[in-house]
Amino acid sequence: MKSTRLLSLWLLSVSLLGYSLARTSLTDFVLYLIKHRVGTVAGVPKVVFYGLSPQYPLSGVLGEVIRSPKLDHVSKLVITRDMPQQDLPPFEPTLLILHGNVSSFFDGCMDVLRMIIPYTRVIVLTRYPSRELRNYAEILQALDFYHVYFLDGVRKVQIWLDVFTKYFEREIFGPRHYRNLRGKPVTALMYKDQSFSTLVLHWFSETAHLMNSTFERYPHKNDPFLLIICGFERRDLNKSKTLEIFILHSMMIVMFFVFSAYETILLSWMTKSPSSHRLRTLADLVESGIKIKSDLVTHNNLINHSIVGDILVNSTESVRNMDYVHAHIVGRETAERMIPRYYDPVQKLYRYTILDQPFSMFIQSYRFKFRSPLMEGFTRTMFVFFESGISKQWNAPLNWRTERYIGEDVYDDDDLHFSDLMPIWAALLLGDTTDVICTRDLLAIVSSIDIICTRDHLTTISSGSHHPGVPEKDVTTA
Repeated sequence: MKSTRLLSLWLLSVSLLGYSLARTSLTDFVLYLIKHRVGTVAGVPKVVFYGLSPQYPLSGVLGEVIRSPKLDHVSKLVITRDMPQQDLPPFEPTLLILHGNVSSFFDGCMDVLRMIIPYTRVIVLTRYPSRELRNYAEILQALDFYHVYFLDGVRKVQIWLDVFTKYFEREIFGPRHYRNLRGKPVTALMYKDQSFSTLVLHWFSETAHLMNSTFERYPHKNDPFLLIICGFERRDLNKSKTLEIFILHSMMIVMFFVFSAYETILLSWMTKSPSSHRLRTLADLVESGIKIKSDLVTHNNLINHSIVGDILVNSTESVRNMDYVHAHIVGRETAERMIPRYYDPVQKLYRYTILDQPFSMFIQSYRFKFRSPLMEGFTRTMFVFFESGISKQWNAPLNWRTERYIGEDVYDDDDLHFSDLMPIWAALLLGDTTDVICTRDLLAIVSSIDIICTRDHLTTISSGSHHPGVPEKDVTTA
């Protein structure tokens, strides 16, 4: 009885679907697909209409869709077979609609479609079965289009074309296919050892992780410092835990040393004017009279530069061996790694600085397999990694290795580090254990630490009692 009821419901749904398709014209259905696709993408939607008929290419269903007032808010680009390929602008359409006889224009159609990215959604208006459909399928499959949707308005059927059957689902308006490659590896060709930078290797591994839909969850743990700072106003030391008290004491001592040690230096920096103003723009560099060294044989386009063309000096000198006299043109990341190499410990300043105004901009590109289906996933992750600053964080180990290579002798380390306060932390730990420091205020803590630093007697930390070998008057004097 139950199976009979399910069968009846299924037959009823199929009948209703067939009736709705029969009542819906091909023009209305195409308009519905366009509106659905446009409503699911961000940015300005762009729909390309490609009419391939030798006569009246914009007639029939294609012309009705183009002239429909329902698409007045959509940017439309109409192409015909008579339009020269060199006159076409570069475009990345939201949707591509093909219509017409492609048999007599096979090569020309392929040249035009080659300009469009392979993950574009494609709708083909054709008859099924027909030779025309086979020609379209051959072109689209050769160009690695994998979101293709065929519509036959006469028989009122819809046909899916899945170019990469072993990879992707049979859908066109569903989720991105690059999100799940079902465990298939993403390979990269290396022409020689270490040809990929750390950034590229991280980019490959993280994007491959995304495409295979694998992830791991880790429990969130509060940072003790963050816990103290955020909960300082609603907690007091009597209600805090031992670890929080210990860290809070350390932070109080650190702030005391910072204010005591750097107050005079900060005031001197604020009142002392530099001997020369900092160069920030290319115009400032020209006015200063500093020449720029560059390999003009390799970069001959710099000679005609409107601003710095007159101050260029031909040289093959590397940025690793600059002469402290001339400026150099390098990438910003390279410059940031090389600046510590030219630190003057006597004058306590860097002999080179980076201009705020960039000299030029360039497009960073990576070569993939011709019309690779994975380009969409790698393109989107590259945007995310660069715009979020993750790529800069990946380069941090490289910057650290460069600084280690330069040598620690170029730095005059006057900074106060947490490792410098290890004796104080040890004393605080001992004091917290004996429950002496926890009952004293900040002044008592500082006084006890002063005795430790000058006397080197750890026993004086419990200054409430007298110990052999430590005069009682020293404790009271301190």
